[in-house]
Amino acid sequence: MIKAAFFDIDGTILSHSQRKIPDSTLKAIHMMQENGIKVYIATGRHLLEINELDFRDLHFDGYVVLNGSLLLDQDRNVEMCIPFEKEDKEIMVRLFQEEQYAVMLVTMDDFYMNIVTPQTFIACKALNLEIPDPKPWHDQELVGAVAYFTVEEEEAFQENLTDHVVVARWNPYGVDIAPVCKEQRELHLEGKPYGLYLMGKKHGFTQEEIIAFGDSQNDESMLRYAKIGVAMGNATSGAKAAADYITDDIDEHGVWNAAVHFGLIDGKKM
Repeated sequence: MIKAAFFDIDGTILSHSQRKIPDSTLKAIHMMQENGIKVYIATGRHLLEINELDFRDLHFDGYVVLNGSLLLDQDRNVEMCIPFEKEDKEIMVRLFQEEQYAVMLVTMDDFYMNIVTPQTFIACKALNLEIPDPKPWHDQELVGAVAYFTVEEEEAFQENLTDHVVVARWNPYGVDIAPVCKEQRELHLEGKPYGLYLMGKKHGFTQEEIIAFGDSQNDESMLRYAKIGVAMGNATSGAKAAADYITDDIDEHGVWNAAVHFGLIDGKKM
């Protein structure tokens, strides 16, 4: 029996062609909650970015943000934060200062951009994201990072990093970089699955009682972790391969149709 549903934002519940959450998705989520299913966000976005989104018609039971390194309660108060370890922070700051790659360092309260490249513009435009103006880094606790480079450049970039971070691509030109704590390494739950695991411990559900919806590389581990992983019709090939079920495109009632398919809500496929 499914007790909890986790949703990625971009391309999963937020349509960039409509610039909103599709009406059928809103209705499906409301009906799931009426049926006693807890509903959570699981995203690579930061709290500051979530606060800019129009979620007035939705009330989530919690938020897994920054790909599992930051957990928020239903009122968006911080419950858990995993900072970068000292060595990994030093590496990210060095990459930021060298300016070989466009890098954005993320703290609890702000974003720090080193340079803006064509890859930055392309990646951010795809998600209708504003690009922060470049500004110097001021030493603070580092909770996340974003880098902009092509798939072909990824191997060279990864050579700079330790195995205490996880890199997840969300666009052909952009990746999220998240810290991995000791417990995550011991449980082999890097990225979003760790957030799902912690939410389950807090709210009383297990891995076998989770359904997850996603569309990108940074959703793949979450789709594999959940009892039921649902890839959107517009998902990447990797996300589809990681999923148990492929639904329709976000703009073709994908969330609604999957919820009906698995008996989470009453109704017919649209």
